[in-house]
Amino acid sequence: MSPQFRVTLTKEEVEELQKISSTGSRSAKIVLFARALLLLDKGPHTTEHWTVNQTSKAVGLSERTLNHLKEKFLSQGLDAIIRPRPTGKSKRPVIFDGAFEAKLTQLACSEPPEGGHGGR
Repeated sequence: MSPQFRVTLTKEEVEELQKISSTGSRSAKIVLFARALLLLDKGPHTTEHWTVNQTSKAVGLSERTLNHLKEKFLSQGLDAIIRPRPTGKSKRPVIFDGAFEAKLTQLACSEPPEGGHGGR
C-alpha cells in the first residue's frame, strides 16, 4: 500500500493556486499540479474531498505522480512545486574567444573537400 500524505492548504495557498490555474501563462505542468493540489486539499475550507484516484482521472496524471506531488508539497512546501529549480543545464559558460571565431571563419570560407556532395 502506498504511503498516505494529507494535503491541507491554507487560505493563501488556495488563492495562489487558483490564480495559477486560471490566469497568466505558465507551463502546463505547473497548472496541472496547481489544479491537482486544489482537488486533493483536505483543509477545513474545502467542501469536496477528492481521492487520489478521482483526481488522477480528472487531471490526467498518474496516481503515483500525485502521491509524489503530495509528498513533495508536504516536505518542501508550495514553492518547490510552483517555482521549480532550473533543470540540470551546464553551469560552465560557453566561451567563443578570438581563436575559435578565427577557426570557424576559416572553415566557413574555405573550399569544400574533394569527393563531397557539393555538385548534386
